[in-house]
Amino acid sequence: MKKYLFPAILVAFVLATLFLVFSQKEKGNYVFGSLLPLSGQVTAYGEMMQRGQMMAVEDIKAQYGDDVKIVFFNTEHLKDVALTRLMEAKNKDIKFIIELFGSDQVEHCLNYANTNNMFILSGVDTKSELVKEGKGNFARIMPSDAAATQEIFTWIEQQGLKKVAILYVNDDWGEGLLNSALYNLKQSPLELVGTFDMNRRQQSFTSTVAKMKEKAPEAICLFIYPDDGGRFIKEATRQKFSPSFYATENFTGNDMIKTAQSAGVGVKLVVPATSATNELNKKMTEKYIAKYNEEPTIFAQKGYDAVFVMYDMLKKAGSTDVESIKRFVKSGNYSYHGATGDIKFDQEGEFVHTSYGRYEFTETDKGIQLQPSK
Repeated sequence: MKKYLFPAILVAFVLATLFLVFSQKEKGNYVFGSLLPLSGQVTAYGEMMQRGQMMAVEDIKAQYGDDVKIVFFNTEHLKDVALTRLMEAKNKDIKFIIELFGSDQVEHCLNYANTNNMFILSGVDTKSELVKEGKGNFARIMPSDAAATQEIFTWIEQQGLKKVAILYVNDDWGEGLLNSALYNLKQSPLELVGTFDMNRRQQSFTSTVAKMKEKAPEAICLFIYPDDGGRFIKEATRQKFSPSFYATENFTGNDMIKTAQSAGVGVKLVVPATSATNELNKKMTEKYIAKYNEEPTIFAQKGYDAVFVMYDMLKKAGSTDVESIKRFVKSGNYSYHGATGDIKFDQEGEFVHTSYGRYEFTETDKGIQLQPSK
């Protein structure tokens, strides 16, 4: 009898394991990786997205009973660290990444993601070339730099302004925005009077402002980080230099105003639109305010939606195979209505954006706040 005992135990173990696996699959267990800057120069953005992502996990559990786990990896906003963290995710058998924060970080990691067939969905990375370079392994739910800069130039034109200057940070993100802007300006009646670069965390803008004043721009595009923007705007005010300032969604939050203070009043932002009548947005906003005592930025909202979109795609595809998800995205038929509005991809896998909202920092009875521009 003993010679039959071990095979019987082995069979029982295999059956028990299979039962456990299939039971977990039926319950809906999903594991995603999220590579965020949770320390370093842009920690605030990483924390915003992390909060939105964790709220999505809670809401998926409450609404559908499915368990979603997010394994967070701190990239420190450094390209080589991001690649190491992506390798760690691969070693943990995590195939789906619901954020790899920073266009330059993604570009540095795409070859590894493509080679190892990992799927990255981002709510923040805007560099125009990423979808093409991702070869199906990268998708985003944020408009590209090309769309953002075009919206800024349209707004400047409608304001009746003509002379434009660009201040950009000399990293991959800033240069990506600059290149998209220069391309769009070729089709624009606006006159570019100068481009000016700066270093990240530059403390003095005395000479930068003086050089820009000589060019007499009526509008300045700020393709820089918000704390740097605050220092630049404060110096511009000190030198009595007052063109209209325009920036993208990365100026949402309080970093620019904390630095610029009252000098930041009037700075204009283009932000991917969310409908005020969107019930999902309203519920997410109310819950976020109750939990964190502040309104969610576009980064928190996009982090929230990215988790839901990945979850939704896996459910609709009926598969956790990366190739199935890639085909599903590139079919051009996928759509999802999230907290940030309708989310669709074209047949290249690029996000199909609808419109932008226009906002302006305004003095209110509650202090300086970002309000819809009139």
